[in-house]
Amino acid sequence: MGTLFVFTSWGDNRVKLTMPAGSGLGTTRDTCVTNVGPLPDGVYNTVTPRYKTDGSVVVRGWVWQLNDMRCPSGVLRTGLFVHSNGIEGTTWNGNYQTNGCVKISQE
Repeated sequence: MGTLFVFTSWGDNRVKLTMPAGSGLGTTRDTCVTNVGPLPDGVYNTVTPRYKTDGSVVVRGWVWQLNDMRCPSGVLRTGLFVHSNGIEGTTWNGNYQTNGCVKISQE
């Protein structure tokens, strides 16, 4: 588990958000392993909030969709999200593992 830092603007104010987060399934630290490894390090310039109802059932509900990012070996990682436990109304399961995205607590 680590910490997610988000810098955003709110009106005329620049805000830094911090929250506990995890990335990947915990079985590898290789950022090039799609759907298993943690997100590649870097600055994600495109962060789009949306309500996700398509694709993997692991990542549903409100998410922040991130831009694609290359890992050190050049593999392009796509389908990158910051998400919580899932659909609104589900109970936090206390685990930060996720299929290659970033998972945050919804508590």
